[in-house]
Amino acid sequence: MQDTEGKNVIITQTGTQFSSVGQVVINPNSGTISASTLAFEATLLREARKSGDPAYVQEATFGRDANVQDAINKKVADVEAQTGTVIGKSEVDLYAFEDDNYTWAVRAHETNLGDFVCDAYLYYATNAGVMADIAFVNGGGVLANLNRGNVTKGDLINVNPFNNQLCYTSVSGQDLLDALELSASSLPESNGDFLQVSEGLEFVIRTDIDSPVLRSGSTFVGIDDAKERRVRRAKLHGKAIDPQAAYTLVCHSYYLVEGGGSYSMLCKNPVTLLGLDNDALMEYVQLNLRGVIGQQYANATGQGRIATQVGPDPDPDTDPDPTPKPEPEQPEPQPPANDASDPKPFAPTGDDGALKAGAAAVAAAAAVGAAAFATAHAETEDERA
Repeated sequence: MQDTEGKNVIITQTGTQFSSVGQVVINPNSGTISASTLAFEATLLREARKSGDPAYVQEATFGRDANVQDAINKKVADVEAQTGTVIGKSEVDLYAFEDDNYTWAVRAHETNLGDFVCDAYLYYATNAGVMADIAFVNGGGVLANLNRGNVTKGDLINVNPFNNQLCYTSVSGQDLLDALELSASSLPESNGDFLQVSEGLEFVIRTDIDSPVLRSGSTFVGIDDAKERRVRRAKLHGKAIDPQAAYTLVCHSYYLVEGGGSYSMLCKNPVTLLGLDNDALMEYVQLNLRGVIGQQYANATGQGRIATQVGPDPDPDTDPDPTPKPEPEQPEPQPPANDASDPKPFAPTGDDGALKAGAAAVAAAAAVGAAAFATAHAETEDERA
């Protein structure tokens, strides 16, 4: 290719993981540069000085060096001794992939593994004395299923393999809502920047309308106010997110410091560092879940934190309140009886039969009382006589 001065330059690219080996020869004697790519297996290049040709490179095939292989074996055994440590168990399977074990689930919708990871981040901060409100993880940062059975350190490292630095910062409610809108912008297409969220946060995404997110290249510009937002009814612990309020957010530094994934709205304020993301998963299992990932994470599609909706919200019920039923007629109040021996009248119940039975009972009680009084009076008169 030509550079800015119009000179021909060589650009080389040989792939990854030693799939091929490239050779570039710079010859200062002739002032030339040449390049070639040699594709072969189990072969290394070794420079062999040859009389009369100092630039000669000989291709040679080698076996594994015994000393190097021994060092590798010892290092592998040391790593496996640490990562193989069992730190708990899971009663359920947690999913990063769909059932085909190939298509990313965690990048397209809520999953139980996404719930688990975000909850771990949130409680990791809480355990450190930080009263955080929300935690996020991008679907592209969750890389492996977590199967039921024993859970090892290696299993959790496989879930979060990048050793991302967790941190927390203060964000406004408006910035949170804009971040959720950005997260939803690619649906139903899979996207590594799709956000999984922690417990307490719930919202609905309308997938049938265009995203209002404005970008300039990969930079977030804002929200087109002329369009409807896809994200609606966003609530934290049952209360609508207040655009003017401040919330404490836990995530990794790629978002909160670097503004990666176009999430520049999340890195406006200083951050405080926590630990590594996979350390948070381990601590959550051991300390907060007491060694058992239980049935709270049984549903493969999560706990209903992120719902999708096609079509507008239903119209609110505008019918007037129904006319209240009339109260039953109450009996006319009776003046209190002069006789102190009269029992207290029954409280009205609104039931005619009950009122009549109550009146009869009162009359009967009065008659019995009068008869008893007459008998006692007669006996007293006899005694006097």
